Amino acid sequence: MGGLVIKKAYIIAKTGTKFMSLCSRIRVMCFIATPHHGSAHATMLSHVFRFAPGMKPYLNDLASESPEVKSINNSFPRYSQDLVLHSFFESQALQITGVGGPLIVEKMNAVLSVGNERAETLNGDHRSICKFGSAEDSNFKRIHQALRKTLSQIIGQGLQSLNENINAHRGLPSTVDSQAADLWRLISEKIPGTCKWLDQNANYDRWITTKDDTLLWIRGPPAAGKSFLAAHVVDKLRGGPNNVCYYFFVKGDKSRTSVSSFLQSMASQTASAVPEVAKLIDDMLKDEPELARAVDHSIIWRKLWLDGILRLKLDTAPKLTWIIDSLDECQADVALSKLLIHLCEKRFARILVTAKADHHTYHVVPRLVNSLDIRIEDTQEDISAYLDQQLDSSETRLRNGILAKSNGCFLWATLVVRRLENVHGLEARLQAIQSEPPGMQDLYANISKSLPDHQLSRTILTWVFCAVRPLSLAELSYVLPGLSDEGDDDAVRTLVSRHCHDLMYVDSNDQVRTRHLSARDFLLRPGIDHGDSGLAIDRATGHKTLALGCLKYLLSSEMNKKSRHKLSISRRRSPFSSYAVDSFYLHLNESPAQDQELLKQLSTFLKSDNLLAWIGYSARKGNLETVLRTAQSLKDFLRRKSKTDLLIGKEVEVVDKWATDLVKLISKFGRHLSLYPHTINDLIPPFCPSTTAPFQQFASDCGGIAVYGLSATNWDECLCTLAPSDHHIERFTGSSSNTSSSSARRISETASQPGTLTSVASGKSIFAIGSSTGKISLFNDSTCLEEVVIRQDTRVKALRFATRTPVLISVSNRTIHAWNTQTSKPMWSAGIQKECMDLAFVDDERVLLVALQNNVLLTYNALDGTVLDTIEWARRLQGRYGDKFKSKFPLTATFKTELSTLAIVYRGQDIVLWNYEEDTYQLYNHDTGLSDGLTVQMASVNTLLFSRSPESSLLVASYTLADLVLFDVRLKKVKVTVSKAGAYYRLSASPDGRTFAAGANDGTIKLYDFETLRVVYTIRSEDHAITTLAFNHDSVRLFDIRGNGRSCRVWEPAALLRREIETESVRTPSTYSRDNHEDVIDRNDDNVSIVTALACHKEGRYIVGKNDATVWLFDSHSGKAVTQLFKLHASITKLGFHKEHSLLISVDTAGYLFVHRLQLERDEWCAKEVFQHQSMGTGVQHSIMNHKCDRILICANDKAAVYSIRSGQAFDGSIDHEPEVSYAFTNHPTNSNILISAHSQTIRLYSWQNLASVNVKTGINLSQDLESDMQLRGVAPILNNSALIINYSGHGPRVKPRAFSIPIPVTSPGSHETKVIAHQQAVCDQMEYYIGSYQDLEVFLGTDGWICSANKTSFKDKDEVLHHFMPPSDWVRANPRLVINVTDLGDVLFAWKGEVAVVKHGLHKDYEVKRVADAL
Repeated sequence: MGGLVIKKAYIIAKTGTKFMSLCSRIRVMCFIATPHHGSAHATMLSHVFRFAPGMKPYLNDLASESPEVKSINNSFPRYSQDLVLHSFFESQALQITGVGGPLIVEKMNAVLSVGNERAETLNGDHRSICKFGSAEDSNFKRIHQALRKTLSQIIGQGLQSLNENINAHRGLPSTVDSQAADLWRLISEKIPGTCKWLDQNANYDRWITTKDDTLLWIRGPPAAGKSFLAAHVVDKLRGGPNNVCYYFFVKGDKSRTSVSSFLQSMASQTASAVPEVAKLIDDMLKDEPELARAVDHSIIWRKLWLDGILRLKLDTAPKLTWIIDSLDECQADVALSKLLIHLCEKRFARILVTAKADHHTYHVVPRLVNSLDIRIEDTQEDISAYLDQQLDSSETRLRNGILAKSNGCFLWATLVVRRLENVHGLEARLQAIQSEPPGMQDLYANISKSLPDHQLSRTILTWVFCAVRPLSLAELSYVLPGLSDEGDDDAVRTLVSRHCHDLMYVDSNDQVRTRHLSARDFLLRPGIDHGDSGLAIDRATGHKTLALGCLKYLLSSEMNKKSRHKLSISRRRSPFSSYAVDSFYLHLNESPAQDQELLKQLSTFLKSDNLLAWIGYSARKGNLETVLRTAQSLKDFLRRKSKTDLLIGKEVEVVDKWATDLVKLISKFGRHLSLYPHTINDLIPPFCPSTTAPFQQFASDCGGIAVYGLSATNWDECLCTLAPSDHHIERFTGSSSNTSSSSARRISETASQPGTLTSVASGKSIFAIGSSTGKISLFNDSTCLEEVVIRQDTRVKALRFATRTPVLISVSNRTIHAWNTQTSKPMWSAGIQKECMDLAFVDDERVLLVALQNNVLLTYNALDGTVLDTIEWARRLQGRYGDKFKSKFPLTATFKTELSTLAIVYRGQDIVLWNYEEDTYQLYNHDTGLSDGLTVQMASVNTLLFSRSPESSLLVASYTLADLVLFDVRLKKVKVTVSKAGAYYRLSASPDGRTFAAGANDGTIKLYDFETLRVVYTIRSEDHAITTLAFNHDSVRLFDIRGNGRSCRVWEPAALLRREIETESVRTPSTYSRDNHEDVIDRNDDNVSIVTALACHKEGRYIVGKNDATVWLFDSHSGKAVTQLFKLHASITKLGFHKEHSLLISVDTAGYLFVHRLQLERDEWCAKEVFQHQSMGTGVQHSIMNHKCDRILICANDKAAVYSIRSGQAFDGSIDHEPEVSYAFTNHPTNSNILISAHSQTIRLYSWQNLASVNVKTGINLSQDLESDMQLRGVAPILNNSALIINYSGHGPRVKPRAFSIPIPVTSPGSHETKVIAHQQAVCDQMEYYIGSYQDLEVFLGTDGWICSANKTSFKDKDEVLHHFMPPSDWVRANPRLVINVTDLGDVLFAWKGEVAVVKHGLHKDYEVKRVADAL
């Protein structure tokens, strides 16, 4: 009855304010035999208490379903949701003389059946179960254990909150909270008196008391209690002179099995104990916040530990002790064991490790280790203590039976005792023990057979055991049948408790966890006999279930792009959303590829709008790699399916297309998505090729925006094009006359000399691009997004990554630099006397070899740059071969470190192979291979290359005769010769040794099989002169720098992907079954002319100039050519059209300038020449016509003069400009007789009559501080001729483009200075380059890469800037001469390769743009 009174009192307190503070302090309620639902034996109770003094009217309230009981039960669950409830019920009947022997309060009435309740049985009747004879009473032990466990969890939750605050302060992603939960769970469940044998062990005592930092390695079989042992040590040592850090590895939880999470957690715990470490970590994360996001453990180890914590002098710090449980459950346990040994050698901490294997398995040096094996007698002692607490002292036979059958397996004993809870009576319990088989395997089989409701139990077990991390109750409530409504957490807790109590539990974080991994391994083991093993789970089928569950969410209305403007990470979502988005591909990898249901659901998802929402959601989380990994999973799914099935059908076609398209989307639009995830819904699909899935499925749903004029219907093999931020840009934006009636105006621009790209190299997860300015950009290998920039002082000639350490070597003409790629900081630098030909790492990358052109091999310590040795190989070479190599310097050289060989090329000589270890030489010639060196070499070598396969001895050489020769240097002979293959000057070998790329001066790249010299692929491009080639780390991508080094292309040829799978059995008519033959791709080959200039005509037409000297008229409605207007003498550099007079200015690189009148005759457009001029020297630098179009200013050789359009004669007067100083011209918008010249930061006015200076001779100075590297890009009237816009470009990598608006200059004398219009500067600061006017808008390319506009009436407010669309980065960042314009219809034109992309309706819609960082 007391339990009912307490519940009623709690309800009253919760519904008022008087006792609210008391209620807030109540965390647990414990009920012993409380009749929560009344008792059917209320009358019997009256008999029991009939001799007690006083009336007992409250006994009437105990009747089943009495009004009072109903009232309490209706209210209490609602008010007690935050409490932990324990309900203990009796197991024996109350024996009363003359009154039968029923249970007074049956289990169904003694249990509340709510999710936060924990129900247990007690041995005794209603009268005796709460009367304890001593502390040894089994009932007392059970209640004590339950309360102790709950108390520990409450304390643990407080500790977790503290640790969360610590972690937030440190900035490290840590698992301290989950580690604390594990620790407290283990401590609370640990039985008093267990683990005493360890305290008395000599090896343990030696480890505790020794002054040396040794490692104690405790080995024990599965289920022997190793985790409890580790928790015991933590509990025993903390609070003393030791600062204890601990980590429990948990297999099946990805966040708890990585070395990176271990290192971060231990760093966080160490920081909590040692103030010096805390300060260091805070300082490091301030300087390099990206360290907190690192997932590569080698980065965290080297940066955070080797270069940080381990360099601190911590002699005065308290002793550190590390406890590490289940090392063998770490994903990279061998790698971690090496790190732990390093810590021991550094005497940083004493370390205890538990594992199933001994230390010899990990090759740990014996002198550093004390080992200890858990023996059966040790665990038997602990099992005995456990049984003493769990069983009544009268149950000796039962205790001895369990102890005997446990055979030292603690887990077996605990599971059996737990299973006895529902067995009553000593004889029945003894019989139950006899029926339980010894050994965990058979016990698990018994448990699985006895689980209730096999279908529901199987579902729960499948989700818990196959999940890649522990699932929460909320997540399970979404996927379990009938429990997808909110608030079903308690129902899930109840289901887990009723159905799978022996195999799993709910932790203090409401995550469902496996009691022991051996249960998971048993039920998922391969080759299981489903007929004899109870409730077994097929692993592949289980993962299919989870994959379908993830797809169910991804196809739900919550992940629908129709609500795209509401999609965000922060808004309330299903608890299952994160798991479904991030883990779907992992389950697809393990699912059966032949399953048609899964294929159908995959296809349905990939065809749905939800696909775009998923991509956007992943982008918001900064996790685009999930999309790329999903694409790889789709490829693997089809590859596995192809081994048994034909890849035919619409579903296969959908999956096949998206497997490619997802990669292309991220590679080409990754920068857009990472900054502006919403663009995937509305803006990106129209910019995809017309036959791709993104375009076909989603382009029509993008608000009318469309792209015309491009002929490519599918992705090309060029994954993306990367360019330096300081690329050369030349924009032509409309009329050259700049009349007030023109809606589009021209910005006359000057040339700049930006840095060019010079080198590229690839590491394991990053690649680097170097430039002539010394800038080195590090890119993410998966997304091709620039992440870090480092700089050296001079041109980057070569780059080389180490493969196992975070080191990048960069080489300039006379210096070698070493960089730490984790910190982006220099490690060392060293001067060299001659140019470096090749370099290589040896001796576990501790030594760097450098071959110089002065015949010197330098050997460096790769860690600090110390010169270890200097060897001049030419002296011995001259001594052996006389004058053949005397006083000669090599052209190139290449290392083969596995053979200790350097291959060296001298002009007109045989190839020299020098073994630098043995100091021996061999010569190889074109015809025979190994040579005596006596014959005259008729063919010279352009370049050569060894295979990068460690086992290979192949060397390929490209000769001036255009022959390729393959040598086998082990066999010392020519293996293959290909005549007239091509004169290649750049070779690059794939890391797998199977392929090499050869680059020719005509821009062709061919991929060759290294064994046979068979061509497997050809790439052609419009740019010539391949300057650099490199493969990425997994040999499926190729980087090239060509032409003038303006960009780096990233290629992913299908041939390289097919070479990965060509040995597999494939039965398919799809792309996977194509033979691996030569696959030639002609991309913009030499016959395709390139668009070099652009001007807008009328009514949506536009004029195109090309590098083949032709000028064309195009129609923007179709993007197709109308007619060729004329042809000049050389490549067209400039076009300008005056709409009022229909006059077109065209300029070519031969120095010719023409003016044509365009007119329509008999429905055909033609061009009539009205003016011609040729300028030698620099050619025509600038040109502009006056308002009347009867005069034209032409600037050549930095001297400007005015000519008559009608007569062609020059007028008097000229303007001289300083060479190397940028300048530009435009017409005065309100005075047709005046010409405006912008010269650096000076504005000058000139008369169109004679170029006489108007106003003041010194000009009007722009009172604006500019960086010294700024160069004037152009000037044009804006805002209905009320102001001038002046563009400056950044000359150099550190200077960004700037724009300013100034008042229209006045012609009255005396004005020597003008200021920018301050209230308009907020808009100008968002402008990278001005494009032109369209209706009431000033259109420009924003600094964020968007095509933007500002209304002429609200140009002052930066919040009024409209963002319309974000063109592909290739169009803007990789174009050699970016040509962009806007037509009178609002179509935006981009010159791209040999065509013009017409973006229609792009200005008709604007977007609210927020970067991800701002949105979150």
